[in-house]
Amino acid sequence: MGYYHNLSYRRATFDDCDLLFTWANDVTVRNNAHNKEPITYDSHITWLKDKLNSSDSWIFILINNDISIALLRLDKKENDVLLTYSVALEYRKKGFALEIINMLPDIIKREGIQCENIIADVYKTNTASIKIFQKTGYEKHDNKTFYTFKKNVARKVTNE
Repeated sequence: MGYYHNLSYRRATFDDCDLLFTWANDVTVRNNAHNKEPITYDSHITWLKDKLNSSDSWIFILINNDISIALLRLDKKENDVLLTYSVALEYRKKGFALEIINMLPDIIKREGIQCENIIADVYKTNTASIKIFQKTGYEKHDNKTFYTFKKNVARKVTNE
């Protein structure tokens, strides 16, 4: 697929709590989130436990050369999954986000996640993410304050 980074992924565990907390409270991440307020550690712990115990949520840590650099979170929404992702501050603007979004359909397939579409809501001010979703072939739908990007990943079943 033309990747030049050595990216892999793993499922997040509770041991990632502090790392995810740091990433979640990054200024840029908060500015691009629906909830713009800083997250408290206690609410983060509760949230993470709920997500890790849910059969409708998946959190993945993306790894480059044994270093955790980003997260992907998928939340089931009817027959689709809602995508949230962020790249650690020191790894932004290095091409990782594009590769991570390109990897996502393969991750969904490998993990056996059943869905028809990947959906991502991106604020209109988040030009970096908008460019990434456009480059990776997502359909763009205009909402009032954000764009919803959509990509069909359902496998067609054939009788051969």
